Amino acid sequence: MEKNEKHILILSDFVGYGNVAMATSRGVLTKMGHRVYCLPTALISNTWNFGPCAQLDTTGYLKEALNTWQQLGFPLDGVLLGYIAGPEQAEFLLRQCDTWHRAGVTLFLDPIFADNGKLYHGITPERLDFLRRLLPLVDYALPNFSEAQFLTGSREPLDALAGLQRLGLRHPVITGAPWEHGRAVLLTQGEERLALPYTPIPGNFPGAGDAFSALFTGGILSGLSPQDSAREAIQTTGKWLERSLREAWNGMGLPVERYF
Repeated sequence: MEKNEKHILILSDFVGYGNVAMATSRGVLTKMGHRVYCLPTALISNTWNFGPCAQLDTTGYLKEALNTWQQLGFPLDGVLLGYIAGPEQAEFLLRQCDTWHRAGVTLFLDPIFADNGKLYHGITPERLDFLRRLLPLVDYALPNFSEAQFLTGSREPLDALAGLQRLGLRHPVITGAPWEHGRAVLLTQGEERLALPYTPIPGNFPGAGDAFSALFTGGILSGLSPQDSAREAIQTTGKWLERSLREAWNGMGLPVERYF
């Protein structure tokens, strides 16, 4: 096994039409040199930007698969948790994350429930309460600025960062926060609160958040600091977005395997 190669489980939705979610995360983490396992939390026919979609909650399969893997003794160093399908699955994953947390597995959460100041369709106050209960169990959470605002009730970027820490999150990473004349990724490293500014690229980019989260996860598990992981994720994601525009992939996600 490579020196920094880790066994990473992706728990997120698998989308049939569009290079997003699990497809993006798996491509990124595999190309970064890690061994990647995948269990879908839901099967979704297409990305929401196209309109209606068919969905299948895979909670029963998820429980059976994880139980089987435990019996088989598969190794696990890290988990990247994304889309969560429903209340039953949420409670199951809360218990599972507690087990992994106690076992020393590094947990990453991309909460996926809001953007541009609005909650996604079907997100309830109970879902927000669940996520707040989950935060103390994970090592890193990567909400966008809208999600950080909903979780903390704070309107200012640095206040939201501090609010996530007050909720018990050890390493908050806020993406897309307004900062001076552009945007920034906000994070903590030790006692420091850091802002990594960048110039946003205009457009609608499904899969951009998935790519950033996977790049950050892969960086941390390869031994990089949070600051270096975030900086490299910003730079790489920006290059991919520019290329996707040139290749007219806008709206279809990111074919990350082609971009490494």
